[in-house]
Order: sequence, then structure tokens, then C-alpha cells
Amino acid sequence: MKGDRVIETNKLRKVNTAFIEMTKILRALRVKDSVLKQNILYLRSKRALQHWQQRVEYTNLLRRRNEQVLK
Repeated sequence: MKGDRVIETNKLRKVNTAFIEMTKILRALRVKDSVLKQNILYLRSKRALQHWQQRVEYTNLLRRRNEQVLK
């Protein structure tokens, strides 16, 4: 009957809109997750560079001390 079809189409419409909203949310979460991973990689590389710079400065300091002792 026509009333049953109307009810059925309304249910299907609600399901479709809910599915579309869910896919939008999942897409946003995927983007957020990928940005988070990129940020973590950037921070790790930045920290590694900082550690390297500190080691270089310390090595240079030791070399200067050795030169002073030798003089």
C-alpha cells in the first residue's frame, strides 16, 4: 500500500542520511589521525636534531678545553 511505501522510504532516507553523516565523521577522523601522525614524526625529528646539536656543542666544548690544556 501507499502508506507502507511512504513509511519505508522515510526509514530508508533516515538510514541514508545517518550513513552519510557517519562517513563524514570517519573521513574527518582519518584526516585528524594522519595529521597527528605527521605531527609526531615532525616532533621526533625536531627532538633528534636538538639532541644532535647538543652533542655537537659538547664535543666542541671538549675540543676547546683540550686545546687550552695543550697550550
